[in-house]
Amino acid sequence: MSKRKVSVMQLDLFDSPRAKETKIGHCFKSGDSIYMRVKPINFILNSTLVQDVLVRGDIFVVNLSTGNMGAMKGATVVEQLEEAELHYKEKH
Repeated sequence: MSKRKVSVMQLDLFDSPRAKETKIGHCFKSGDSIYMRVKPINFILNSTLVQDVLVRGDIFVVNLSTGNMGAMKGATVVEQLEEAELHYKEKH
């Protein structure tokens, strides 16, 4: 691999959108999953675990396929989504 190709790849990596650039309530794709960035409610902001995540520059996300909430590294390269639709069927 030539040096020129390496620098182009590095430039593309630095120009790629990061998870922490996603606005709260907006969706993005990482790997094969779609996530929504969420904000913890004020009550749990007193938790040291939550504070540690925020101090590191990480974000809280919900996996829209599973409903699981977790933390994601803020520097994770993601694909920003223009639109997202939620389909549901009521249980009878």
